[in-house]
Amino acid sequence: MKRLLKLLTIVPYFVFSQNDTIRVTEKGFNTISIYKTNIKEAIKIYGESYQLKKVDYTYAVSASHDVGVVPLLKTKTFYSYPELGLEFITTENNIISGVIFKAPAKVKTTDKVIMNKTTTKDLEELNKKKEGKNLYPIRNIFGFESRKYSSKTSHAISIGRFDYCYKQRIFGKKKGWVIKEIIVGE
Repeated sequence: MKRLLKLLTIVPYFVFSQNDTIRVTEKGFNTISIYKTNIKEAIKIYGESYQLKKVDYTYAVSASHDVGVVPLLKTKTFYSYPELGLEFITTENNIISGVIFKAPAKVKTTDKVIMNKTTTKDLEELNKKKEGKNLYPIRNIFGFESRKYSSKTSHAISIGRFDYCYKQRIFGKKKGWVIKEIIVGE
């Protein structure tokens, strides 16, 4: 029995494989809570084999008579696990402020949006049900111009705390703009 307990404490409590569908809420997924979980906890779960990227972005502009207009910059740090299709965005105090899901991850949100299956037309219907209004695409997420950190998408639609990033699909049964990335938080 003691041996079994030791074994359970060594094994991470949840790591998904490429075949698992990740259920994502507006507060996070599995044991990761947006604005609560420290990146060190995520690294314990998903391992040390991440790619690190730091990006400066403008979050405000300051103006003064003697200096002129000066952009105020913040740094976002991205911890990417490409083999899982998972990328964590952290604040300056190492708290996870957002998660980006990409292929090969299989993701389904609480609103039943499925990555690589749901189209922008489906999102339009969802938004009309939830908020009773039409959607307007947004182009700049997190202050980055046209999502420079992503080569897969260039447009996004925001519903609640989810940003659904899309790209045009020209082949297959469901042609149109399809959701390629899902971002929660930020």
